[in-house]
Amino acid sequence: MKDGLITRQDLVEMDMRVQLHLRFDGKKIYLPLACHTLSKKQKMSFCQCLRRVKVPQGYSSNIKSLV
Repeated sequence: MKDGLITRQDLVEMDMRVQLHLRFDGKKIYLPLACHTLSKKQKMSFCQCLRRVKVPQGYSSNIKSLV
């Protein structure tokens, strides 16, 4: 997803998704993290869950090898 300064400025102009609006602090501009951003601990937990999942053969059965 393209999520840079211009996209965030568009959100401000359209008054959408206030939690993602740019934040100004003096000379610096901050981009808040999106709601789907995971911490390292959450990423590890998610990968462990995918690693242990069991599905019928041929139905995403190679997901374990990709994690």
